[in-house]
Amino acid sequence: MKTAKLFSLTLGSLAVTLGGGYSLNKFIFNRHVEDSKILWETVKVHSNGTKECNYMEQLKSEEDLEKILKTWDSSPQINKYCATYWSSNISGKTVPDKNNKILEYWIRSRTEDIINKVLKNEYFANVEVFEELDDELQNKQQDPTEPSTKESADSSYTVSSLQDICHVDNKKDESQWIILKCSKETKKNSASEGKSS
Repeated sequence: MKTAKLFSLTLGSLAVTLGGGYSLNKFIFNRHVEDSKILWETVKVHSNGTKECNYMEQLKSEEDLEKILKTWDSSPQINKYCATYWSSNISGKTVPDKNNKILEYWIRSRTEDIINKVLKNEYFANVEVFEELDDELQNKQQDPTEPSTKESADSSYTVSSLQDICHVDNKKDESQWIILKCSKETKKNSASEGKSS
């Protein structure tokens, strides 16, 4: 009996010492993936505080990224859990009356080209900022006084088309990550910066 108590006390203190979550997951389940192995990674933060993560490890020479992305839901190369330190540290908060909307969309990769390919194949239903953006684009297309542009008619997003809506972080340090954070707050901040300049 004393051994069982000692074991559970030791295991409990180990969980507290390691901080639970990411560290415990890395220690016990070995589902941790080093940043150097990541090709791209996305995190969707829901209004109930939960996260939905997707990532893909570096491609083998014979693999075709675009083919893999076209079969996103069934592709074994696309992993659907938070396995990196970065994704584990993105935290959500519960926001009532949002009907489980996705409040934040994060994506990272080391090249803009890869992010653009992921964005082209990403499913943006329920992502609050993108729903609003789609509504604005539809209103512009219906307004005859607004000249129609190729970009406004194009439904696929790119890093450059999202720079006014999302916070874009181009890392110049050794990691070389390009990170986009898209939320209502980043959209509001970019709109207010545009008015002040």
